[in-house]
Amino acid sequence: MPMHSFISASQTKSLMVDGKLRPPFGRGAITYSRWLARDIVGIQNDEIESPDIDRGNELEDEAVSFFEATFFVEGQRPEFIIHPDIEFFGGTPDWMDSDFGIDIKCPNQKNHHDNIIEGIQLDDYKHQFQSYMAITGFKKWGLVSYNPTFTDNAKLAVSWMVRDEEYIKKLLQRVKLFYPIVMEEVEKLKGYKPKI
Repeated sequence: MPMHSFISASQTKSLMVDGKLRPPFGRGAITYSRWLARDIVGIQNDEIESPDIDRGNELEDEAVSFFEATFFVEGQRPEFIIHPDIEFFGGTPDWMDSDFGIDIKCPNQKNHHDNIIEGIQLDDYKHQFQSYMAITGFKKWGLVSYNPTFTDNAKLAVSWMVRDEEYIKKLLQRVKLFYPIVMEEVEKLKGYKPKI
């Protein structure tokens, strides 16, 4: 979950989409800037709810335990981590050890099966995983897909993404360009007065 007033690793996808609304950003980034502005001034944003999110929350601890047991590794469930050079950018990885991190997804059966065969959801999280690698300095990040309704050998699917320096360079440039827009939205909210 994004921390108050920070650009979150899990929300950087919209920053990477070119647009004309506030070049280089488009509508998605502006929508996110306004979400962040509301959060900064203390307006509680609506929670997003869905069966997929509920399932993920319910199964995440079980998935981490299964991952650790499968690969004989132990890691940590970190708190929010701030980028070492950008004080307004951070994220909360699901799990990390000293060399890599993972993000846990507990998809429905169709998507989990696709993850087993093709790692199909990996590209959907490129922005998030490259953001986490930018924040932590890690060279690889894993998408762990977990569905306990499958047989033991197929409950867990792991797909790996490696660090992409060019993508990270562009991402960090966009994060730095984006934050002043968020602050402008904050000032507009604070200073707004209706007129007749």
